[in-house]
Amino acid sequence: PPRRRRAPALHPRPPPRGGLPTRRRRRRAFNQLLKYGGVALVALLVAIAASWPWLSPSGRNGILVAGLIAYPIQMLAFFLLIRFWGDTKRFLLFWVGGTVVRMGVILAAVPVVTWMDALPVAPTLLGLAGFFFGLLLLEPLFLRPRGAETTEII
Repeated sequence: PPRRRRAPALHPRPPPRGGLPTRRRRRRAFNQLLKYGGVALVALLVAIAASWPWLSPSGRNGILVAGLIAYPIQMLAFFLLIRFWGDTKRFLLFWVGGTVVRMGVILAAVPVVTWMDALPVAPTLLGLAGFFFGLLLLEPLFLRPRGAETTEII
């Protein structure tokens, strides 16, 4: 019987599950990012508007700053999740990494906000944590399950 040739030890990695990214997949991912960004922005604005009457003027500034910090960080985290959706290991790495970054931002904000006299500590930190948590809960609505290329929740 003829001998089978073995693949070289250093062969290229196979493409991620679902094949290489196509223009249509990139466009779909970009649309998901835009949809998430719009809904996240509306959710932030609704949360700020709902808490506005009960806050002092400095407390209002605190939650506005918290929203300005949370939104871009959340958008970057969601972009990375969509980018590595087909690659399970990288997806989980960026999912856990995004959670660690959010916690790190909150922990880094504690000494900064307590040091600054312009922003009240409680509304700013609670707003930051609340915005991160609320926007994190929105993420699964915009992540498409595997194998469901034609179905969308939102």
